[in-house]
Amino acid sequence: MDTAPQSSLLSRRTKWLLAGAALASLVVTLVLRSISPPEIRAKLDAIKKAGYPITTQELAVAYPLPSDDQNSAIIYQKAFDALVSPPPNVSADWPVLSTNDPGRTAPLAPEVEAGISQYVADNQAALQLLHQGSLLPAGYYPTGWKNGFTNISLIPFVKIRQSAQLLALDAMVRAEQGNSAAAATAIVDLLALGRSLKSTPTLVAQMIRVAVLRIAAFSMERSLNRTRFTDAQLQTLALAFREADSTNELKKAFITQRCVGIWFFQTSDRKALHGWFSGRLSPGRLSPSHLLPVELQGLEDNLREQWMIARLRRSKNFILYLDLMQQLIDAAGQSVPKRMAVNDAIGQRIGGTDLDWVISNYKYTFRSDGEALAAMRAAQIALAIERYRLARQNQLPNTLADLVPSQLNAVGIDPFDDQPLRYKKLTNGCVIYSIGGDGIDNGGLEKTSTIPNNQPYDVTFTVEH
Repeated sequence: MDTAPQSSLLSRRTKWLLAGAALASLVVTLVLRSISPPEIRAKLDAIKKAGYPITTQELAVAYPLPSDDQNSAIIYQKAFDALVSPPPNVSADWPVLSTNDPGRTAPLAPEVEAGISQYVADNQAALQLLHQGSLLPAGYYPTGWKNGFTNISLIPFVKIRQSAQLLALDAMVRAEQGNSAAAATAIVDLLALGRSLKSTPTLVAQMIRVAVLRIAAFSMERSLNRTRFTDAQLQTLALAFREADSTNELKKAFITQRCVGIWFFQTSDRKALHGWFSGRLSPGRLSPSHLLPVELQGLEDNLREQWMIARLRRSKNFILYLDLMQQLIDAAGQSVPKRMAVNDAIGQRIGGTDLDWVISNYKYTFRSDGEALAAMRAAQIALAIERYRLARQNQLPNTLADLVPSQLNAVGIDPFDDQPLRYKKLTNGCVIYSIGGDGIDNGGLEKTSTIPNNQPYDVTFTVEH
């Protein structure tokens, strides 16, 4: 007797039953969103009582846009529109645009210097606008939060990166020409571009800010090795780096991230949920074994998606999410090692669970933020050392304590171990360094393009002349 048709029929019936179960689960979940369990309501009330926003409208109130005449982002948008792209086929040859660094003390190749000089000349309109933007104290890129998370305006990070690279190349070629005043202006403008992202409380904005600050530190290091600055210029640069020395910007970003999560757990907008879900997908992630039973593997993608969203949005996950995000928010205001320890503990707790889909691993975020902070502090010390040398016939200090109080109010603290930054004399100069994210003093081992991120290195600032 041929049982294949009956088996096929059963298989179809099973699939439809499972599909119905998935849809029913989703409907129940959406209904329950409007009837939050008492524990969830209590936690949300506690968050609001503590003064934190939980909706997009409350975010817009908590982080209002500055007036147009005080918002540098408006001028920067005009600068972005005026940008002229670099010529083709230079990304592999020019510093900043590639890993092809000639070395901090080596001159640029003549053809490279000529190409960069022309690129800078072609972008004078954009550079003037970038300088105008640097004169305003605050920046805030529009978010569109008042219309909900599904209508968020994207930060023009590609243009911001291109502008940062342009300013870095401008500083580089000016230093190469011995024009220390123009090099200093470009670096101050570069730091101000990073400052324009400081008040935009999203993780994307803060990671772009961190990248801009690292470019600024690189530009300062090379410029100090290629030209001489006056004492007044060194003081101006030191003030700009000190203003960029900000430790707590990630906290605002995590507060926003929690609002996104609260929206995910509570919204009834199925189209928006699909967009969120699609944005979380990566190769091999559609059917993680800990979420999707084998019986549901045969469902259509949209039905599997609905089932998984319904599971993710269960009340117990919502409650745990709120608890863990509060831990991240609290950790963001602590030292970098404590931040990373909290992140690791959360990762161990949610690894292989539903929330692994909702809460990201922020280890790289915390590490990058700490390294940018270390670079800002190392640059301040390097500038203080240059002022010391100017006043003492090129003599280096024996210790960093020699700089206090004449050139520094206090020696900068390493964000990775809360100890003073390290200082070591070299044959023709010195290196200031942080032990970096691995927590190990590697003796000032510089991070180069040949050293992967998972290998030991320190965050260094070296001056040799």
